[in-house]
Amino acid sequence: MLLEIFRRRAAEFLGYQTLSDWDLLALAQHHGMPTRLLDWTSNPLVAAFFAVSSSPSETDAKIVGYRVRSSDIIDVATSLQDLAHTGFLMPRSITVRIVSQSGVFSCHHQPDVPWQPSDDTYHTFDIPREMRELFQRRLFYLGIDGQRIMGGLDGLCARLKWQYEAGIGLGAVR
Repeated sequence: MLLEIFRRRAAEFLGYQTLSDWDLLALAQHHGMPTRLLDWTSNPLVAAFFAVSSSPSETDAKIVGYRVRSSDIIDVATSLQDLAHTGFLMPRSITVRIVSQSGVFSCHHQPDVPWQPSDDTYHTFDIPREMRELFQRRLFYLGIDGQRIMGGLDGLCARLKWQYEAGIGLGAVR
């Protein structure tokens, strides 16, 4: 039901581009609509940005690296209803945001059941809470910030808000 409403309404923002159900799910997920997709990225710097800039900031941040096997990739000819296992969607480049975030999505065939990958397929990297601010600054100096990650006015304002609050680089930005 939500996807059908989104399909009708999203056309005003996208023009007349033909989108598959998978395209619509990826787009809806990226803009905050509840779906059975979970956001991932193939870029470790983007993962670090989201880990250290997410709430709550009083906790350690965790980056999870998962090795996606070719057998895990969803064939987009498969319908969502026919999905028999948790798989990974490699979305089409339908928005700048998906591209700039190096977006990948896991799709869970049982969305109400926690997914646990096998031990040999993932690694974690913990960032202690007292290091989060340092990581954010270092990422900023590497060009990884809200503007690069989100794009558009939302991203620009997120970057400027962070710069203002952190007291970084406002004198050099004109």
